[in-house]
This record gives sequence, structure tokens and C-alpha cells, in this order.
Amino acid sequence: MSHGHNRNFADHFEFALDRVFTAAQPIPVTEWISDHLTLDSDGSTIDMTVDGTTPKSFAYTVPAGKLFILSRVIWSAADLDINYLNWFGFGAALANGCVMKANGDEFLHALKTTIEFAHLAGADLPILAINRGVIPDAMVIRWSLFKAGYVPIFDSGETIEFLVQDNLTEMDHFECVIQGRVFDA
Repeated sequence: MSHGHNRNFADHFEFALDRVFTAAQPIPVTEWISDHLTLDSDGSTIDMTVDGTTPKSFAYTVPAGKLFILSRVIWSAADLDINYLNWFGFGAALANGCVMKANGDEFLHALKTTIEFAHLAGADLPILAINRGVIPDAMVIRWSLFKAGYVPIFDSGETIEFLVQDNLTEMDHFECVIQGRVFDA
């Protein structure tokens, strides 16, 4: 049976009740995952400060024989003079933006400004430093899908992708971690 990614709440009930994922449910250590999205899903290249004028894919592919429930996406960024109306410390918004995809389908609209991340994160957007031009500011953006009551389910071989479509080489730091539960299909 192909589950695809969860498009509505009723999809949660395809599994036995012990497989419904909530923040309060204990997760065995063997099923917890906190992994970086990596360049072309290579498992090692996490640095998203790439020249994405030719789009670059940072992805996670669900292992064979497993299902994955995505509960949170965390981006960390450092850049000089972070501004909410621009793309971090850039002097403007991105032209093309960065897009989150699930199995090739757009899962999240193109993000072109820092404030668009703020809209995802709500109160989960700590600014670690505001140095105003002295050293880079740092932000951690936590997009907690489970807090919105939405936890997509991915089948074996399916991918979660963050597509960088602009040149981000001038950023000091940019990477993405996904968290959730991976278990036998």
C-alpha cells in the first residue's frame, strides 16, 4: 500500500493506533531521526550556501522498507545584518527563492525573505545574536508541523527536498535538519 505524504488528517488512521504520532507519544530511540538534508541526498554535504543559479537539491530519502513521519524542519542560518524583509543579510529578497518539495511536488511555497521563515516558525524563531554589522547574526527557524496538527507520512524511497534556486554563497552559514520518526513499513 502506498501512503504518499499525508494530505489530510484522515490519512493518520490508515495505521494502527500505536503508529499515530503525537508529540506526547514516546518514540523508541531506534525510530527517532534527526538528520540533515544533504546535497542530492548524498548523506554528507549539508552546507546550503551554494550557487543555486542552477537549482541545487538538498534531500532526505526514506530508507528501503521504512516509513517516515516528518514532525519538524529546522533551518540554521548565520549572516551579517539579518533583516526580515530581505533574505537574511542580503540587501534584497531572493529572485527565485527556496522551495520545499515532497516527492517532487511543491510542499511549501518559495521562500524569498526571512519573514517568510518567521511565518512558518511562529514563536519558534530564536534570534541568537543581533550584532548590527560586527559579527554575523544567527537564527534558528523551527517549523513544527506537529504543532499545526499536520504530520506528513513518507513511504520507502520517497524524498523530502529543499531546493535552493538562488546564489547563497555570500551567506556565512545555512543548513537544514529534519526530525521525526522512521519505522518498519
